[in-house]
Amino acid sequence: MADENSVKKTNIDRGWAWVVMVTSNLGMIILSTALYMNGVIYVELLNKYGEGEAKTSLVGALCSGLLCSLAPLVGALNNKISCRFSMILGGAITTIGFLICAFVNSLNMIIVFNGIFIGVGAANAMSGLVCVVGFYFKKYRDFVLSVVFLTAGLSIFISAPFGLYLLEEHGLTATYLILASIQAHMCIFGVLSRPSVIERQVQKHKQIERKQNLKMVSTTYIDVTLLKNRSYLCILFSISTWNFCLSAGFMHLPNYVLVRGGSNSDISLTMLLFSLSNLAGRFLGSLTVSKLQRHIAKVYATELAISGIITALFTLYSKRWGGPYIFTIQLGFFTGWPTTMMIPISLDYVGISKMSEAYGYYFLFCGLGIFTGPVCIGFIYGVSDSYENSFIVAGVILFLGGVSAAGSFLCKSSESTDSELVSNELTIVDIKNRHSCDNIDVKLGASLGSIHSGSITDLLSCSRSHNLYIKDTSSIIEDVTDTNEVDSL
Repeated sequence: MADENSVKKTNIDRGWAWVVMVTSNLGMIILSTALYMNGVIYVELLNKYGEGEAKTSLVGALCSGLLCSLAPLVGALNNKISCRFSMILGGAITTIGFLICAFVNSLNMIIVFNGIFIGVGAANAMSGLVCVVGFYFKKYRDFVLSVVFLTAGLSIFISAPFGLYLLEEHGLTATYLILASIQAHMCIFGVLSRPSVIERQVQKHKQIERKQNLKMVSTTYIDVTLLKNRSYLCILFSISTWNFCLSAGFMHLPNYVLVRGGSNSDISLTMLLFSLSNLAGRFLGSLTVSKLQRHIAKVYATELAISGIITALFTLYSKRWGGPYIFTIQLGFFTGWPTTMMIPISLDYVGISKMSEAYGYYFLFCGLGIFTGPVCIGFIYGVSDSYENSFIVAGVILFLGGVSAAGSFLCKSSESTDSELVSNELTIVDIKNRHSCDNIDVKLGASLGSIHSGSITDLLSCSRSHNLYIKDTSSIIEDVTDTNEVDSL
């Protein structure tokens, strides 16, 4: 009875976990909407200050760039303190950033506070929003994480009309003030997102690991050794490829329509189709995670390869009626599909204890694709004077992303085999209590997998068949015989 009550108090997959899921999705909506509004704000800043497209575009470029490039560092902040702290800190920084932007009269100051300041705040808030909901769920973890990124896709539709309404009805100054008041809600969402039992376990594990191995704080909270995992590195490379195509599409599709003699209404229709298909892809990604949980990595590799082939063959149907629209729809769809699957796939490779690191590297390699995509496609267009050639290159890169994702299966199987040959033992650290166990040593054999550190504080029961049942302070009883569970410690 006591154990049952303890399980209920943890709120994993129940109770307060659903409150955190709601706050996480609401936080994602208000943050993503503000970030996507950089496009309409860019036009207003260009008209107000008239200092050129290149300089004005630094506002959105720095904001998006810092969101991605700072992800590993802010992920370490989750490990060091908590996801709640990251959300509150990010909400406070973005609120102050928008508030200051309302009262400055210089584009340089706008670049500092809307570009750099808000970019740093958004990176902190986004990290906390994604990771905290992952720590509150176990049974439904993959699904709720995919829903968070699906919610971000909804912000694409909200941002443009909402931003235009604010600017037309209230002006730039009032728009910044309204955005500041909206972002302040992030602090409230952070207060509601108290650390879960799983999050505390992960933090405790990292603290013990640092003490046992005498690691520096930086190497414990930012695990660069994950980049030595060949299978995970293949996944990260594939992430950069579809973000390469996604960002290139957002940046160059409007100009492509103009080059073909289209009008502004044609541009609007093209971008609407791209956004709708991207959202549909995200929704399908959530369904894939929910219904095909065991096969999402294979689905991911397959859809990247298919999209790469369709994109590379663009010249065969580009001049046919509806060809550009078919291209736009498939590019939006197939680059939206993996968005909601990436964190669940990453966790399958690194485990829940590396949730913050997985988030950090995911966004870092997203940023790599976002930075290089528009530049490379623009360069190829400038040299060849043909967008068809540019999109052929994009298709080849996307196809290579699918090949890389498929290669991760082979690397993962090879690494698992090597691991089993080297060792089949589970090292238990800091065992305080042992019940119903005979001849228990610090090292206990595990029937599956191989892991060399843990933070288990209370071993409840075990048997000579090596079925281990563990319990941390006020946490759920875990059966760590399963390989995935062992990896998650």
